[in-house]
Amino acid sequence: MPMTNTAVFAQTPKTNKVTLTAAVAVNTAGSTLITAGANGAVVTSVRFSPNGTVTASGVNLNRAGAPVRSETLTAYTLSATAKLPQVAFDVSRDYPITLGANETLDVSLLVAQAAGVTVFAEWMDY
Repeated sequence: MPMTNTAVFAQTPKTNKVTLTAAVAVNTAGSTLITAGANGAVVTSVRFSPNGTVTASGVNLNRAGAPVRSETLTAYTLSATAKLPQVAFDVSRDYPITLGANETLDVSLLVAQAAGVTVFAEWMDY
């Protein structure tokens, strides 16, 4: 980022989602969820939800292949009368993840899920 007298604020809100089905080993990158802009980004929300019946699994957010946040996906059986669960990582405006220029945040499942798990993210590029 070039030096200026203008304050830098996160300005461009963005969203993305990826659907995961395959298991990935711990300390492996996984699927790219976010790619920060040329001046970096601030991640303010990451949450996931199963797409159908699933078994229990860990879900990791990875930076350079190393987990930075981890949550548990509990077993869930799809039903017309059951609420579809949604799990949020401990990422918020008060507790964000900051990414450097063009850095990626990846997500991975530790147990394969045939029905899939969709991961949603919200962030802002600087």
